[in-house]
Amino acid sequence: MIRNVLESIEGVGIYPTISLLIFLALFIGAVVYACSQRKESLDALAELPLKEDEHEKHQHNKHSLR
Repeated sequence: MIRNVLESIEGVGIYPTISLLIFLALFIGAVVYACSQRKESLDALAELPLKEDEHEKHQHNKHSLR
């Protein structure tokens, strides 16, 4: 039944092509963005979870001394 409905729509074959092109454009854009990042900024982002843990330990120690 769905096949019959889709076949009756004029020009429905272009939608899969358009969606594929949109997907490819977004994927290529994400890859280009990821590859264009500087190593220093990526290293800083990689260290963020460790810095948060150090900050929380420091805050915990500060409160336990009171």
